[in-house]
Amino acid sequence: MTRRWMRQPRRMTFIPRTNSSKTTNWTRRREVEPVNIFLDDGGVMNDNARRGPEWERFVGRFFAPRLGGDPAAWGAVNPPVARREWQRMSAHFTANPGAPLSPFLRSSHAA
Repeated sequence: MTRRWMRQPRRMTFIPRTNSSKTTNWTRRREVEPVNIFLDDGGVMNDNARRGPEWERFVGRFFAPRLGGDPAAWGAVNPPVARREWQRMSAHFTANPGAPLSPFLRSSHAA
């Protein structure tokens, strides 16, 4: 049996597989390398002092065309509202550790 070897990506192996007619077929199996994801929430790979003002600007650019108003006003109001909602969510789940998220979200949308 002759085989042509082609250049394959790294970590490619060939495994013999026999079928019922006793002939050998070659199956390729690729070993996948692990994927590393680095999550950074400030202070290591990015700077919170720069990220805060950028976030406010992006919030303003997102909401102003959709809901009207001044982009700077949207950016200024976002941090206190986000802080208030985070405190509400934290209090809700501290009081009810096993509570589902959906009732909390419905109460947030009704407010």
